[in-house]
Amino acid sequence: MHESAETEREALQTYLELARRLAQCERDVAAIVARVREIAGTLEHWRTVYVLHAGAGFPKEVTMTGRAIDASKWPTADELADALGAWHASAETVRTAWARLSAASRASAPPPP
Repeated sequence: MHESAETEREALQTYLELARRLAQCERDVAAIVARVREIAGTLEHWRTVYVLHAGAGFPKEVTMTGRAIDASKWPTADELADALGAWHASAETVRTAWARLSAASRASAPPPP
């Protein structure tokens, strides 16, 4: 195989692998967003909400009939920041790899976000 064709094939494979990593980062962020939305939905009825694993006490009538939010499953600010930061770093890497592809390779691969 011609050296430039081999280099182009390697560049395309690198781009596709980076795109797979970006997709995983996106799934990680989406999971956190889904959890936050779930908790936000529960909090729409905050008068009947209690929080598990947070150390606060709640009236018996709330804990017996209310809605619970499990604090141990709440994403931390660090987890959110790490997931968002990883997505942005990965997206930038994918865009850089895309820019290095030939027009022919770009035609055979999905574009970056």
